[in-house]
Amino acid sequence: IWKTPLLGGSASLLVPKATSPSLSPDGTRIAFVRPDPTGDDRIAVASLDDPDSATFVTDEEDGLWSHRDPAWSPDGKSICYAAQRNLWVVPADGGDARKLVSDDEYYADPVWSSDNKTIYFSSYRQEVAALWRVPAKGGQPTRVTVGTSAEQSPSVSRDGSRLVYASSRDNHFLILLDLETGRRSDINEDCEISMPAISPDKSRLAFGSDRQGSRFDLWVQSVRDAELIGTPRRLTGISAVGTLQVRPLYPRCFPELLYLIRTSVVGTSAVSMICLIFSRQLVHSTRTSVVGMFPKSPICKACFPVLSLLTRL
Repeated sequence: IWKTPLLGGSASLLVPKATSPSLSPDGTRIAFVRPDPTGDDRIAVASLDDPDSATFVTDEEDGLWSHRDPAWSPDGKSICYAAQRNLWVVPADGGDARKLVSDDEYYADPVWSSDNKTIYFSSYRQEVAALWRVPAKGGQPTRVTVGTSAEQSPSVSRDGSRLVYASSRDNHFLILLDLETGRRSDINEDCEISMPAISPDKSRLAFGSDRQGSRFDLWVQSVRDAELIGTPRRLTGISAVGTLQVRPLYPRCFPELLYLIRTSVVGTSAVSMICLIFSRQLVHSTRTSVVGMFPKSPICKACFPVLSLLTRL
C-alpha cells in the first residue's frame, strides 16, 4: 500500500506486504490483509501516523485459513471480515474475535449499516449466490435478494433505506433496491459492472465498468425517487496498465467528495491503491495517473483518505 502527497509527487511505501486496505471512519487508521508467519492472511491494523506499528488483530483461532475483506463499523470500534467459512467481528483495538454465524458457508463483501446494527454480505447458500444480512450481534442470516444470478458487492445508503449491488449472469446488472418497499430499478449491460456505491444523499450511484472498451473507468448514474434516471456518465479516463478492479466509495463527511479503491498490476506485483478525488462538482477527467496513498488532510482526515490524486482534471 503506497502513499503520495495530495497535490502529486513521488509515491512512497506506506504499508509493506499488505492488500485490501480499509480506512477507519475517522481516517486515522487503516485495516488491511497481511500474511502472518505461517503464510496465512490475517487482518492487521495500523495508525496512519505510524504505519510501522501495525499489529495483527486476528490469528489462527479467529476463522479457518485466510482472512479477507476487512470492513470497519461506522463507530470505528469493530472490524468485520470473512474467513474461508463464516463471518467474524473483531475489536479494532484487538481482542477476542467472535463468529457471527456458524453454518460454515462461504461469505464475502461484508458491509455495515450506518446504525452499526446490521451487516450485509454476499454468499453462495441454498444453491444461489445472493445478498444476505445478519444482526451485528450475531444470529440467523436473512436473504435480502432473490439470487437469480451472481449477486455481490452490496452498498447500503446511510439511512438504511436503499441497497445497490452488482449482478451477473448472461449480462451484467447494476441494481438499486428500495429496502422499505421492495421496489427495484436496474441497468442491464453486456459489459462488466463492479463495486457500486450509493452517495450519501441517494441521488447518485458510482460504479466501475469497462462499458467503453477494455479498460475500467468510473461512472456515475443519476437516481430519482429510487429510480435510475438516464444513462451513466463517465467520470474518468484511467490509462494505467493492468487495471483489475475499480471501487468507488463515498466518505462519511463532505458528501460531494468521491474516492475509489482499485487494484492494478504493476509489472508482476499486485498493488492495492485508493485513488481519485472530486470536489463539489463531479468533473470529467481525460488523463489519470494512479500512484499511491494520501493518508490524511489538514482539512478533515475522514474526507481525504485516498491513495492517489488525478494529475489533471
